[in-house]
Amino acid sequence: MPEVQVGESRNHYVGRCVQHGMDVEGLTQKQALGKCEGMYSEYQKRSQKMKKSLPFGIKFVILNKSKGNRYQNADGTFKNGFDGCVEYMKSKGKSDKEARGICGNIAREKGK
Repeated sequence: MPEVQVGESRNHYVGRCVQHGMDVEGLTQKQALGKCEGMYSEYQKRSQKMKKSLPFGIKFVILNKSKGNRYQNADGTFKNGFDGCVEYMKSKGKSDKEARGICGNIAREKGK
């Protein structure tokens, strides 16, 4: 089954996932729907845990609108958007997967 993409809505993911489950894995629509809904719920739980476990320093840097930062614009947004956020998180010792998860949570919080 496909993975949930960072920032993907439940409706978009479930639609994509159900189609995959039926076409590729031979599941019935009902089986695929149940599996996909469960996978999205697990994704949301992991996202919430990650959000709660962000160290204070990272939260501060993300929320602080600092000028002259190599990774951030003066308004607090990341230079180069999502990729700039990932680059910043990786510079702070996060793995690529962790960085993408954190940046995805930031994007969801900001509504982008």
